[in-house]
Amino acid sequence: MGMEPAYAELTRIVESADTAALAERFRNAQPFRHIVIDNVLPPDLLARVMAQYPGPDADLWYMFRAGTENRKLQSTRFDDVGPDLRALLDFANAPPFLRFLEQVTGIEALLGDAEYKGGGLHQTLPGGHLSMHVDYNFHPTEHWDRRLNAIFYLNPEWRDEWAGHLELWDPENTHCV
Repeated sequence: MGMEPAYAELTRIVESADTAALAERFRNAQPFRHIVIDNVLPPDLLARVMAQYPGPDADLWYMFRAGTENRKLQSTRFDDVGPDLRALLDFANAPPFLRFLEQVTGIEALLGDAEYKGGGLHQTLPGGHLSMHVDYNFHPTEHWDRRLNAIFYLNPEWRDEWAGHLELWDPENTHCV
């Protein structure tokens, strides 16, 4: 882990980020603390990662077909993904990124999840959905308290008519914020 050029590029990105400004945005977000950081990956790195992203027919996917998730694929098997995508996955659990998240959120002693429980690669097929839900509070095997979700959306040319936008709802579930 950490030897790929993409990993070094990701490290430079978080080390050069204006964490004070990001932390202020995080602290002041309403109705609860959160932050959206658009265009984190440079276009060339995003293009490489997307070229290495497994298609829906790859044999590594598990498909959800009921309940809050339908026609949604997930995988935590990364042995056959390309080096740039693997670097991004590794980086998401690595000290430079965890330190960056700690600086932005003020949450200390963050731990990465090498098992990718609830994480990893995801893909929603046409007509699929992931309905509004609350993630589990405790890691299913390590029993750690979940303190933060970090999600990378890798959709360089998203169209509004596709819907599927991230929605954050108020604590009473009365309206999308």
